[in-house]
Amino acid sequence: LIGKRGVEEAIAKAWLGNGPCDDPSLLDRIARCRTELSKLKRGNIAVEFYRDLFMSSNPSDMEPLFEGFQAK
Repeated sequence: LIGKRGVEEAIAKAWLGNGPCDDPSLLDRIARCRTELSKLKRGNIAVEFYRDLFMSSNPSDMEPLFEGFQAK
């Protein structure tokens, strides 16, 4: 995840918590960072899967895909 978009923001969000009134322990902060990074990683897996799926389905002839569509 190093260098990926959103990682630094996720860590900052988890580390800072709910504002100045929130004073978690070091272990709580680390646990929240792990949770946020896990969410980010799961989201990236889905995005990568669908990006690869749609990029790999590149038919050479697009006409059959548009049969039945009315022109505007």
